[in-house]
Amino acid sequence: MIREAPAKVNLYLKVLGRRPDGWHELDSVMARLTLADRIELDLGAVADSLTAVTNLPGGLPPDFFGPNNLALKAVRLFREWRGWPGPTAIFIEKNIPWGAGLGGGSSDGAAVLIALNQAAPEPLPAKRISELGLALGSDVPFFLATAPLLRAAGVGERLGPAPTSFCRFPGPENIIGQTEFRTSHS
Repeated sequence: MIREAPAKVNLYLKVLGRRPDGWHELDSVMARLTLADRIELDLGAVADSLTAVTNLPGGLPPDFFGPNNLALKAVRLFREWRGWPGPTAIFIEKNIPWGAGLGGGSSDGAAVLIALNQAAPEPLPAKRISELGLALGSDVPFFLATAPLLRAAGVGERLGPAPTSFCRFPGPENIIGQTEFRTSHS
């Protein structure tokens, strides 16, 4: 099973403060990019595993293969809720630079959730997948959505259309925004 895990860019991001649960309340406009990691899952593996290759300068981050990798966490979360899959091998061709705010890890986690749900004998409802995505991180709900340009609020779980002050031209590489962002409260 192979999936693309696209990068994103925040065209606008305002951190509104820290909530009592430790998460940050935010207002953001995110755009999907064509740059993507490639994720391959083998559901017939002997044990959970993660392998990766990259041509990125500096290679992979030191903790990439650790227990906090969002692709691995996505498998564990899905398994907790569905009791499936068994051992899963994950291969990632890492093309999205890490630590650049492009959402590579979040996108990888979302791609794994989507792939597992599509392959599951009993798929989880979309609402549960969204909840699992948010448990992985605040950018994951954006990657679970299909729209190329969205406004995110709350901790990233409230998605909606981008304000009209943002224009989208053909091709995600041509997204621009006004220098001044005006929020609307509805």
